[in-house]
Amino acid sequence: MIKSKIKGALYGIAVGDALGAPFEGWRPKSIRDRFGTIRNHQNFDGWTVGEFTDDTWLTLATARAYDGNSFTPEKAALAMVIWMRNIGKGIGKLTNIALSNISSGRNDLYNSGYKALHSVGNRGASNGSLMRCISTGLVHPTQNIHIIVKESTVLSEITHVDPKCVFSCIGYNVVVAELLGGNNISGALRKGSEIVQSNVEVSD
Repeated sequence: MIKSKIKGALYGIAVGDALGAPFEGWRPKSIRDRFGTIRNHQNFDGWTVGEFTDDTWLTLATARAYDGNSFTPEKAALAMVIWMRNIGKGIGKLTNIALSNISSGRNDLYNSGYKALHSVGNRGASNGSLMRCISTGLVHPTQNIHIIVKESTVLSEITHVDPKCVFSCIGYNVVVAELLGGNNISGALRKGSEIVQSNVEVSD
């Protein structure tokens, strides 16, 4: 059952990403006015039918941190850089700066995000790490909340170090772990909110 849920989460990301790819940045009303309800994949705005975006590619890259018996964020960072070099379609500005710093050897994964944030100033609170972070919540049970917090932080900060980004990843992965553990949606959301709030208070 757990394996089925994990597969469902990853396939759901890819399918939903491909469904929404042509409409990124559109307002809901604009989509409804032009297309009605989107139920099928579209060949539109530079995206072929069923093509997923950087969101899914970087989700798969981030999952490489768990490719083995230990947490190895270097594998995730390398997979991200390889994707950027060979595909890179749809890459966001902050992610591009951070991964380029790693690729060039100017920074490692532990300071690349900080350097990128310095480059963009107050525009560093985008959702680039949130959209790819689910693996941490999928591999750790709810008893390992402290590990979820730590590893969500490390993986977010490869590209996104703004606290809004980091705490979003933490909360999201706690919710994912709670749902896999059998909690209901409202309970999982409440737990995610509690963990984020407690970590915000510690950081303040």
